[in-house]
Amino acid sequence: MTESRPLPPLLWLNVLSLDAPLVAICWQFFFSRLFDRPIVWTHPFLLGAVTWLAYSGDRILDGMRAEDPSMLAPRHRFAVRYRIHLILTWILVFLLGLGVGVFLLERPLFWRGLSLTVGVAVYYLLVFLWPNWTRRVVPREFAVSLLFVAGTSCFVFTKADLKSVEVWNALIWFGAICFINCILIAFWEKEIDQQNAEVSAATTSPGLGRKANLLIAATLGVAALCWVASPFTTVRRVLFAVGLSLIFLFVLNLSRVSREKKPVLADMALLSPLLIVWFV
Repeated sequence: MTESRPLPPLLWLNVLSLDAPLVAICWQFFFSRLFDRPIVWTHPFLLGAVTWLAYSGDRILDGMRAEDPSMLAPRHRFAVRYRIHLILTWILVFLLGLGVGVFLLERPLFWRGLSLTVGVAVYYLLVFLWPNWTRRVVPREFAVSLLFVAGTSCFVFTKADLKSVEVWNALIWFGAICFINCILIAFWEKEIDQQNAEVSAATTSPGLGRKANLLIAATLGVAALCWVASPFTTVRRVLFAVGLSLIFLFVLNLSRVSREKKPVLADMALLSPLLIVWFV
């Protein structure tokens, strides 16, 4: 795809870094409903803002390191072409989020959210300065999944909740589908990463790509067994959402959909709670 060719409408969600915030807010709302933990508008707003800042900031930094932008994925080419606009928007969203956090968020939640935001910033700064070393020490797919789960649960669960087996089951399964999502995207973009000398699961373990559907099927099988065995209604509902996402990812990986569209569709696969949240 060249820059002069219009992007398909579906890709704009990914190019504008809106797909990840949508997924994060969806699961935040899902966890809130499942575990009866009330949230107010500031919680999804700040989660969406921080997620957007992380993803858009990463793409801005990746674009700055790229020697040949034409070899990048559409979302990174967009970040290169509209770098100034994105940086100005990034600063505006950051200041708006900071203002909401400082003046409207409860102090304990503010410090918790700030700590997580600093952790995300440190990771992406290390990736920018020493990309290959950082991604070899902490694989990109694992780091993104971990930070994504931490951010999604940040405003929903308290420290006391984190002692609950139910909560940990829900978070681990959510992390599992986030990780599989990242693994699949890495393999769909393997050639792009190789051309840009990027370190990912696809470039360090190329044989894993042929086993991706086996990984999905195995995870789906374990999820089904856990669904049958779990005594917790909350966990069973999370597993149902996880199962729907895994089935969609399995079919998507086998499909002939273009590799440019697959990443955003993989993110849309994680919106499975929308199909069941109204029955919770």
